[in-house]
Amino acid sequence: MGLFAPPPPPPPPPPTLGKHFGFLTADESNVCAGAAAVVIIGLLMASPKARRGLFTHEDSKQIHKLLGFGCLLSYAYRFAKVGERDMGFSASSGTLASIALHMTLSGSSMIFNIPRKRTLTHYRIWPEYRLHSIVFAFRSLLTMLLFWVEALMGIEEPVYPLNTLLVLLCFGASDYASYSVGDAHSKSIRDLDVPPPVQFAFSWIQFHGTYNCILAVRRYSTFFIYVWIVQFNAFVMTVQRKNIFASGPLLCVYGFMLLFGYCVVTYEMVRAGGWTLWAAANAIANAAAILRMSGSWLGGKKYLMWGLIGVFTHFMRGSFFGDDSPHTNTWRGLCALSYCFIGSLAYKKISSKYYAKAEKGGWSGHEAAGEAAKEAAKPAQDELPPLTPRQSEVETKVKAA
Repeated sequence: MGLFAPPPPPPPPPPTLGKHFGFLTADESNVCAGAAAVVIIGLLMASPKARRGLFTHEDSKQIHKLLGFGCLLSYAYRFAKVGERDMGFSASSGTLASIALHMTLSGSSMIFNIPRKRTLTHYRIWPEYRLHSIVFAFRSLLTMLLFWVEALMGIEEPVYPLNTLLVLLCFGASDYASYSVGDAHSKSIRDLDVPPPVQFAFSWIQFHGTYNCILAVRRYSTFFIYVWIVQFNAFVMTVQRKNIFASGPLLCVYGFMLLFGYCVVTYEMVRAGGWTLWAAANAIANAAAILRMSGSWLGGKKYLMWGLIGVFTHFMRGSFFGDDSPHTNTWRGLCALSYCFIGSLAYKKISSKYYAKAEKGGWSGHEAAGEAAKEAAKPAQDELPPLTPRQSEVETKVKAA
């Protein structure tokens, strides 16, 4: 070749999951996802039982239903763009409109009247859970909004402390929601009518969701998948309340959603920081689960525990990224150790009948705690105030009778 010969053309980029969805191109996958959403809507509308259950006088203008159909199409469109394209999100007006759409759907659920107390034998929505679903959907949507603002304003260094603050504020909102329902409060997982291993797994994975909101890898899809889990599960519980489907299959759907969400988050973590990031995130999330579920002193101080985890993450974040990091083996070892402790804790809780149910169907620990509180509130016999002369006279006449 001559001295000034042009360089050879670069090799074509390898195909990625974001550019192809199975054997379909990106555009074809978008069309198929949209068609799938239309088919699901059509199947619901074709069932007279579903129409009677889902179309009620409380939503006479069908606002919530139209928002729900819009969100279903939104999920189909975004899931078709999973991968490198980050579900098609960016610092665009379309992303802002998508966030606003899903926020509005959650808020509009308050127009419906539902039974005040939870039905423990069925997988049905109740007021406290509805409030919690709004809070935790907003937690992920506000995180996405933070990403959008950072990108729009050209902020290169993410404002990570705001993510920890958002998590703590949402905990406060959810605790106030539980307080607001009074004696209709119910433990979302511990009162659930499922086998103990499933209860433990459902509880454990919640800690990963919370910690991922603190870690906050700057990928929209990581949090949009949480929005999907929260909103679709609320819909699933509503479907059961209308007796359209039985509880068992719907609980399986919820379990699948949690597993699918974990897989999507794992993919995004490995893509962003390699397996070191995944190992660090799992080690810290498992540590939070162990502290909280074991009944430790720090685990009992929820806000303090998550606040400290947020501070720790802020200062140690640099050690999470890159499989060539000098901290890689440390985090992998801690991750493996944390899963050993999680397995041991699961065995201890399940074998000790921790998740046993009381006669009324609720968690026995919850009812025992309630009875203990009532008993503690009663004054001891020797602490009762002395009787007045009039009370003594009445008591004497009663005993004589």
